[in-house]
Amino acid sequence: MLAIVRGDEVIFARGFGVADVEKKTPVTPDTPFFIGSATKAFTATLVGMLVDDGRLGWDDPVEKYLPEFKLAVQSKDPNDRATLRDVLSHRTGFTRMSFLEANIGLSSDEIVRRVSVDSGFEKLVWQFPVVVIPVGTPTTPDSIVLRPIDSVDGMTAQSVSMEPAILQDLTSQILQIPGVAAVFYDLTHKPPGTIEWE
Repeated sequence: MLAIVRGDEVIFARGFGVADVEKKTPVTPDTPFFIGSATKAFTATLVGMLVDDGRLGWDDPVEKYLPEFKLAVQSKDPNDRATLRDVLSHRTGFTRMSFLEANIGLSSDEIVRRVSVDSGFEKLVWQFPVVVIPVGTPTTPDSIVLRPIDSVDGMTAQSVSMEPAILQDLTSQILQIPGVAAVFYDLTHKPPGTIEWE
């Protein structure tokens, strides 16, 4: 899909290729696409514009703008905080994580990693994103989505089936985390370029 926009007006829009190979459905200006990680570029661009305007600073702590976002930064200086520059350039040193883990120090990722290694399931998957979503009750406000996937070329994602015993083990351990209401198992296959659960 290619679009040229001048001001508020789209002066050219044209689709290229097919949206569905089997059905040979052509891509048109109205074809919906998963946005995926393109939001990262939008976010960084908007933050950059605000920095240019003097409203934000690259080295401002994230919690200056999002007080609930507190990362346990390991540093000799107790005043060190993750900055906008850190999070936008993926240099915090944290792996995949969730707001639940960032704020409360819990680790659904570690549970998944340990069970996957112990059971041998890790050998069947390419990635195993663990996502927290705000679905639950007032006392247990979050749920965990498990998404084990395989990929041939790094641009497609095929769901990987999990043995019921492994899934039960993961679910029972994750449900012990305070604040977690449910565990979901994402079995969807994502189209090219949308590997992550977004």
